[in-house]
Amino acid sequence: MNGKPTCSLYPTIVTPFFEDGRIDYESLSRLVALFARAGLDGVFAVCQSSEMFFLDDEEKLELAAFTLNECRKHGLKCVVSGHTQDALDDQIKYLKRLEALKADAIILVNNRLAAKNEGEDRLLSRLNAILDALKPDTRLGVYECPYPYKRTISDELLDAMLKDGRFDFVKDTCCHSEMIRHRLSKLAGSNIALYNANSATLYESIRDGARGYSGIMLNIMPEVFVRFAQSVAGGDASKAQLLSDYIAVTSVIEYQNYPANAKYILTRRGIFSNAITRNGKPPLTESQIKEVDAFMAMNKLMLSKL
Repeated sequence: MNGKPTCSLYPTIVTPFFEDGRIDYESLSRLVALFARAGLDGVFAVCQSSEMFFLDDEEKLELAAFTLNECRKHGLKCVVSGHTQDALDDQIKYLKRLEALKADAIILVNNRLAAKNEGEDRLLSRLNAILDALKPDTRLGVYECPYPYKRTISDELLDAMLKDGRFDFVKDTCCHSEMIRHRLSKLAGSNIALYNANSATLYESIRDGARGYSGIMLNIMPEVFVRFAQSVAGGDASKAQLLSDYIAVTSVIEYQNYPANAKYILTRRGIFSNAITRNGKPPLTESQIKEVDAFMAMNKLMLSKL
């Protein structure tokens, strides 16, 4: 890539709930404010971390509108999804309503464009129907969402995005450096920025030309990622590598009952009132709580040494 690398940061924001399942907007407001204070660049709202598959369309649209408004108050960018519907007509109906909110980009979920047993022709046909239904000035993105099944972003999809001209954002979850380099080579010279969701390959992908990080760990330790991004932008390769190694090691916490663990951390920080989820998983165990407490102590120590 040309010039000094930089790393923009877009958390896949989690949703706070009351005990009765309603969205806790006061806690959400505090979370957006935390991201702004920490120095993040934007927010990816109504995504899998937000438990979008466990919200109805009205809740998703309300959540999108609120998060957009809070981000605008704090000068943050905000891209939004909630693209979980199965039927194409339902997808278009929802996306047109989402479009009216004027987010910085509407993020399409690639596995909603075709079933697991369907080919890329089916995916591209559905994509074209959606593109025809949306306004020509609406900015778009694609999310390689791993749920309910992982569908790899294909070269055919990237080519369609490049041809359309409305796409700005790719949330990459392939977790594979060579594949990321291939995608970056195809996107080179376009307006489409690739955001890596994988901590272990993040620094390498930034050096290869990725725009930044959009992932789980920004809910858990945003300040560490800001230090990393500052080191990258400042050309301090040794510090950036140290932080990259720390991020990669600690990212194993992603696999420990997320997003309940992230919500527990945010509760400890005084941002959320509880760690309730709507994904049907059990709450954190005593052992998991002790592990997360130890992680928080280690993280505080790490930040004090930087």
